[in-house]
Amino acid sequence: MRRVTTNVPSVHQHQIADLAPLAASDAAAPLPEPAAQPPWRLIAALAAVYLIWSSTYLGMKIAIATFPPFVLGTMRFLLAGCILLTVHLIRGGARPTRAQLFAAAPVGILLFVVGNGFIALAQYEVASGVAAIVASTTPLWAALLGPLFGERARAAEWIGVALGTIGVALLGAHADLGNNGLLTLGLLLSPVGWAVGSMLSRKRPSAPGLAGPALHMLWGGLGMLVLAPLIGERWPDAIPAKAWGVFAYLVVFGSLIGFTAFTWLLQHTRPSLALSYSYVNPAIAVLLGVVIGHEPLHGTTIAATAILVVAVAVVVRSAISRRPRAPR
Repeated sequence: MRRVTTNVPSVHQHQIADLAPLAASDAAAPLPEPAAQPPWRLIAALAAVYLIWSSTYLGMKIAIATFPPFVLGTMRFLLAGCILLTVHLIRGGARPTRAQLFAAAPVGILLFVVGNGFIALAQYEVASGVAAIVASTTPLWAALLGPLFGERARAAEWIGVALGTIGVALLGAHADLGNNGLLTLGLLLSPVGWAVGSMLSRKRPSAPGLAGPALHMLWGGLGMLVLAPLIGERWPDAIPAKAWGVFAYLVVFGSLIGFTAFTWLLQHTRPSLALSYSYVNPAIAVLLGVVIGHEPLHGTTIAATAILVVAVAVVVRSAISRRPRAPR
């Protein structure tokens, strides 16, 4: 497997979903009591965020066998961002202001360069399921770093952070986090970047509708475009059809369909159900990695997955319970 040169300090990660920052922003506002929806729509939307967002980790693992990670991210996020922004404008949405445009820059860098790009880099060494488990700790970091953004954590959230620390520590057994210290550091920093970016997005002026996540992805893609040559990444000499197929899957399913399904869930279901992907994705990603990607599975990985699922569930449910509810 090709190695990545790392001459950039501290750089070398559905998605979670690629559009979790929109979820964080939407979750900050009270939602009205959702009306009953046809069961097939609910099943289809849940299948999208459970299965599609879980599979993007394995998709990235397969794709980086051909595309260098930041080259992959550059194409993926610039294309997806352009599509979302185009749809927004065609629908008559307002154009982003200059302030909104530049406010999106640090958020996009944190979310997609650190949050996604570092995980992609780490997958040169770690299994896709392990990468998904580490990424699932994002709500734990949000609880831990929340006070820096004026959001104080509850006791239950601190319990979740403690459980999450134990889970991540277990992942270090059997070299599950790889042998390259820089890549391991990037992997562990990836959920920190996603958490900080998500919280920062709530404090800065955001473009309306689809333009918000579109700008974040565009800035993330531009950031990767600058960094890719600096860490020695080059355009591959030959690109097989399989690699293009995986790339299309990541853009269409991971970024566009997954986003649409998650937005529908936020609007039409209880928040606890819409946010349940954050502790379902890791278990499914591990299973997909073992069955499809033939990745190794250690007993400590199973134990760490169980602990982290519980930890994230504790934090997410605590955050939901503290939300003000709209009057009935």
